[in-house]
Amino acid sequence: MDWKAHQALAAEWREKTGAYVEAINAFVATGVTEGWAEAGEQPNDPRTDAIGGRVAAVALEANEAGEWRGLRERFPPAQAPFIEILQERSVPIGAVVFLGEDRVAARVGSPWSPEAVLAFGFDGEVEHAPDGAIGLGVSPDRRHLALLHEDHVRVTDGWGGTEVGRYPRPRGDEGIVEGVEAVEDDEDLAYVERIVVMPGGGAVLLATSRGIFHSSEGGVRRLSPDAEQLRERVAHWDHGGEPYPLRTDMTHVAVSPDGSLIACGYQDSQHELRKPDGSIAGAFGPIHSEYPHHAAFAPDGAKAIFNSCHFYGGVTSIGEVRELVGLDLGAYEEDIRLLPLEQGARVYDSAFHEGHWLLGDANGYIRAMTPGGDLGWQHFIGSSVGGVDVSPSGERLAIATAAGFLAVLEKDETPDPYRIGFRSPFRERLRYVRWAGEPLMRW
Repeated sequence: MDWKAHQALAAEWREKTGAYVEAINAFVATGVTEGWAEAGEQPNDPRTDAIGGRVAAVALEANEAGEWRGLRERFPPAQAPFIEILQERSVPIGAVVFLGEDRVAARVGSPWSPEAVLAFGFDGEVEHAPDGAIGLGVSPDRRHLALLHEDHVRVTDGWGGTEVGRYPRPRGDEGIVEGVEAVEDDEDLAYVERIVVMPGGGAVLLATSRGIFHSSEGGVRRLSPDAEQLRERVAHWDHGGEPYPLRTDMTHVAVSPDGSLIACGYQDSQHELRKPDGSIAGAFGPIHSEYPHHAAFAPDGAKAIFNSCHFYGGVTSIGEVRELVGLDLGAYEEDIRLLPLEQGARVYDSAFHEGHWLLGDANGYIRAMTPGGDLGWQHFIGSSVGGVDVSPSGERLAIATAAGFLAVLEKDETPDPYRIGFRSPFRERLRYVRWAGEPLMRW
């Protein structure tokens, strides 16, 4: 690879990238500390789609030549100048899970069009899941992995470990009532948006395009919408005798560390707390925003968060779990037991790190919020965040996005002229890039 041939482009890219990063970081810092009215107009990015296309071509060339290690220092990675490419060719990455300190597993492809599950190393090494899985989930204690296949979910004791159980994958019409359409063929099967392993590995929870399910050796049970909720929908459905077309969007699920409570929801539901048997333990909201979109429990199970969204914005609320059990509130009905944690983000995934909730949002940011609602720091990758996880030591972070990026970061607060963020304690070490029609790239 002739790096000298790209020397002028590299210099221009670094100059424009550095100038934009400095300007946008100053804008954000002013907005966060003094108010957005004081921040003024958001600075424009001087990097055009044209220069982005040229840099993307260099990145492809470097990867084909096996010289991707020379990319980052010459061409710091970015997102905005590649919008034109991303709109046509991005392959989403999500469902991120750390495998110890040195590797991260993730699903490549969207939930409705998954490609594979891969393990990504911090030094560019990549390994396919040992059994050709197309989806991924993990237990609250991080011990058990769920590997999704076309007709079942396989739970293992770690990556490549002993099989703990093999459970049926929901078709999507389990537990329906009269008047709800059934699944006619394999092309109409529910796709899986999120998988969670129940503590101990004896069952899995699946958030799908037809609802939330519990699957174990005993079979598949529908959790939400349940039979009563479905009957209510059928009763209000009047389309000339046509069956009710069951579809759930923004479907999400989480389980408490002790397995006693399940938090779940979807676009036209409330935020729900359910017991493993499916009975409702609490229902509230959506609160402060319109559509339930994400839920999670704190590592100790004491608190839980619930995000609802509207377009690319949203609000995340937080509450003590013991106070939420038995709570019954209508939509938009506020209560002191559920307070705003963050009031701007549509959250796709979250993690917990050193006393902060890490919220991965639709605009490509990880925002670290204290339980009291204060912003600790934020870090920008770009595009909607499809997955975020923290390594066991807390020293490493992985962020996956709809743009086909998987960024792996390390604790490093030294100045970085190309890091977009606010007080971020992490520095990006390597970015994997998956674009349609191209081999997996390293950057």
